[in-house]
Amino acid sequence: TVTAGKILIATGGTPNIDEKLDGKEHVITSNEAFDLKELPRRIVVAGGGYIAVEFANIFLGLGAQVCLVYRGETILNGFDDDVRVHVHTELKRQGVSVVTGTVLKEISHAGDGYQVSLANGMRVESDLVMHAIGRNGGDHDRTIRQGHLPVWSGGLPR
Repeated sequence: TVTAGKILIATGGTPNIDEKLDGKEHVITSNEAFDLKELPRRIVVAGGGYIAVEFANIFLGLGAQVCLVYRGETILNGFDDDVRVHVHTELKRQGVSVVTGTVLKEISHAGDGYQVSLANGMRVESDLVMHAIGRNGGDHDRTIRQGHLPVWSGGLPR
């Protein structure tokens, strides 16, 4: 038995994938990003949180043409507004194509890469598509429940 005022259980998590996305089998997540055999010339990153922004910057720094697609109007929801606006503006200034207010609708093969269709009607040619739209709690429901901890939907302990 362990007793403490507070106990942190850090079991990790898994990336979200939009299960309704046509062509979802073509996306990678942050889990696969460091195992790429070659650097893409063009990449679409879906998401506007810190993981999406980090990878947009990583790929941009490595010389890739980056398109960041976010469903909201300003990236980094949950951060201070001045930080959100500054990072959003800076990404655009550095050359990232930031497309807001839409989501990925379909990914299909096009030549050696992919054509990414967005819900707003825009189409983007890309060599790689990354989903960074959030994370789920790890696959640890059974372990947490065995410890008699109440769990929210999504597997996170309350």
